[in-house]
Amino acid sequence: MHPTTIEEWRIYIDSLSGDELRGVAMAANSLEFIDKLRSEGVEGREVTEILSLFALRFVADEQEPPSMGSGQYLSYPDLIVLLEE
Repeated sequence: MHPTTIEEWRIYIDSLSGDELRGVAMAANSLEFIDKLRSEGVEGREVTEILSLFALRFVADEQEPPSMGSGQYLSYPDLIVLLEE
């Protein structure tokens, strides 16, 4: 089971750090998980907001975000650049 509201996601993501943050963020950014969220009715803007919370958490955790990999929905480093503009 995963969080369902943006606020639940925020609380959950804020509780993560280090390797746990990295692992959960990579899983959340997988095309498979994004498809699951969309099948549950989560809209594109909400998906982006959830992934933005992960991106900002990498910054707060002073951690280099994972680079774009195969099967990933978006690039966390690129998202961080957009969010910091």
